[in-house]
Amino acid sequence: MKKLLYILVIIMTVTGCVTDAKRTKMRSGLDSINMRNRSDQPFTVEDVKPYVQFFDDHGTPNDRMLAHYLLGRAYYEHHEAPMALQCYQQAIEHADTTATDCDYAQLSRVYGQMADIYYQQNLPHHKDIRGKAVFYSQKSGDTLSALFHYEQEANDYERNGNTDSALLVIDSLINWYDSHGYQQDAAISSGRGFTILVNQGNYSMARKYMQLYEQGSGFFDKNGTILPGREIFYYFKSLLLINENKLDSAEYWLRKELLDGNDFNNKNAASKGLAFLYEKRQMPDSAMKYALYSYAMNDSVYSQMTTNTVEQIHGMYNYTRHQNEAMKRTKEATHERMMKETIFLVLCLFVIFSYMAIRRLVKKRKTEFLKYKEGVAMIARQQAEVTLLRQHEQDYNQLIAEKEQQIEAQKKDIAQYRKTKIGDDTEKRLQESKEYHDLMKLAVKGQVPTNKEWQMIDMLIIDHFPEFNDFMMSKRYLMNMKEYQTCILFRLHLKPQDISHMLSVSPAYISKICSEMMKKIYQEQGNAKQLIEKLNEIS
Repeated sequence: MKKLLYILVIIMTVTGCVTDAKRTKMRSGLDSINMRNRSDQPFTVEDVKPYVQFFDDHGTPNDRMLAHYLLGRAYYEHHEAPMALQCYQQAIEHADTTATDCDYAQLSRVYGQMADIYYQQNLPHHKDIRGKAVFYSQKSGDTLSALFHYEQEANDYERNGNTDSALLVIDSLINWYDSHGYQQDAAISSGRGFTILVNQGNYSMARKYMQLYEQGSGFFDKNGTILPGREIFYYFKSLLLINENKLDSAEYWLRKELLDGNDFNNKNAASKGLAFLYEKRQMPDSAMKYALYSYAMNDSVYSQMTTNTVEQIHGMYNYTRHQNEAMKRTKEATHERMMKETIFLVLCLFVIFSYMAIRRLVKKRKTEFLKYKEGVAMIARQQAEVTLLRQHEQDYNQLIAEKEQQIEAQKKDIAQYRKTKIGDDTEKRLQESKEYHDLMKLAVKGQVPTNKEWQMIDMLIIDHFPEFNDFMMSKRYLMNMKEYQTCILFRLHLKPQDISHMLSVSPAYISKICSEMMKKIYQEQGNAKQLIEKLNEIS
């Protein structure tokens, strides 16, 4: 019956059956990675792939969408934009927008991330994708998120030189923010409109936007000084002041930008503004000085822009390789599905034809196994009796000899049973034993065994690996308790990490033990893998 149970478990695994506990555990893991993503904590492609594989088979549309989205985020952080776009597209395809529980907020984030990549790489179609991000944010009821996505459309229009459309978006945004009570966000949006209007020469409207920006954005202190990193505002403000013939004020803000702005853009803008200012004042020497300074800054800015462009192109490297990998994975998935279906059919036939034969064998195997276990117990009793009798050896020499003959005879029976009935199935018999299952539960929980449980572990070794037990006894004087227990658990196929929990030591300490055991037992240099291989050679 045990074999039948194992076959049914295999069938459940092949056909994709999964318990609620397993699904809950996987969903918890996916949510954990999602939280790391939202808090800007790092995670890798390999962290996410198991969840993609699991939820592709066992997840809801929302689960699959989230898993593929997080895989795309991992690729993006590894500078593999093509793979990120592919994952985002797969996430969109998994979303069921007709379902009442569709996660529209998550779908909006997917479209937003896609649009950002298209925008950063100067690729077409990002405005259409951005519009979908706005649409699904509204559908999810997240007005603020919809506004943020909509605000990016102004960036898209401005980059393409369509400043009139950008201004229309900004005007709409300001009104939209105000109507929903987001006055500070409305003021911040006016700052972008202010720079566009200054460049267009629409100074009267620009002043209105500038005043809204200065009064409501929260970026300025009481002296009108803007937050660090935003000093480029002074350049546009000075152009407005120059147009209003307020040259002293314009010079003040330009020199403040030159002093406070630490990047090439600010140095260049301030120099260009001062050159224009001194030209207005008819001071050609000063105008020439700052014009030349601006020219030098332009070279640096151009070099920096070129470097950034090269880095963006590098982010798109070897697109063909990614396409080939995608095709390869598709073929592998198709092949794997066909293999699962074939295996399922074969196993069903195997179960049908083997069921009756297994039932006939179970009773006989059980009887023989009980006899074998009785033999093991008898040896233990006889050895205990021999130990007791040796205390009175002179009086009981003959009885001792008889007992020793019985032990040797029983050992022969046991050996014959192992040879004829157990044969090479030692490992399988170990895996099927209740004691081994109990040991595995301890390993999974990371629980330190009690003395009684260590006795159970010793019995597993004696029962299943007698030669290994003799070998360990012969080397016992070389080892301390931790080293001995580590070797025993390695022979029972436990992993180093599980062993470290069960012995209450660090993984590094287990690695050190392995190196020491290679020297003490085998007089060789080696690591955990090599020690395990050598121990597993002894039955």
